[in-house]
Amino acid sequence: MDAISKKTDLTFLVELSEGSNEFVREMVEEFLLQLPDTISKMQEYLDDKKWIELRNVAHKLKPSLDFMGLLSIKEIVKTLEKNCVDQVNLELVPGMVKEIIDTCSIGAEELKIEVLKY
Repeated sequence: MDAISKKTDLTFLVELSEGSNEFVREMVEEFLLQLPDTISKMQEYLDDKKWIELRNVAHKLKPSLDFMGLLSIKEIVKTLEKNCVDQVNLELVPGMVKEIIDTCSIGAEELKIEVLKY
C-alpha cells in the first residue's frame, strides 16, 4: 500500500517516542485493543440517538487520531462533536460515524502490519 492511500502515519508517534520502539508498539497495541469497544459504543449511541454519549466517545478518540496519524477524519470528529452537543444537523451524524468507523477500521489493519516494524 503506498503512502498516498494509507490512512495512518506514525511519524508523530515515532517523534514523540524519542526512539523508543517499545513506546510506539505499546501505543499502537493499546489503540488496537480499545478500538473495537470505541466503534461498538459509537454505533450503539448513534442507534439509540444518545448524542451526548456519542460526542463523549468521539472526543476520547481525538488524541488517538493524532498519535496514529488518522488525520483525515479529525475534522469529521470535531464536526460530529459539535453537532451532537448543539443538537444540529443530526441527519449528517450517521454518515460521519460511518466515515469514522470505516477509516479507523482500515487504519487498524494498517497498524497491525506497521507495528511489526517496531
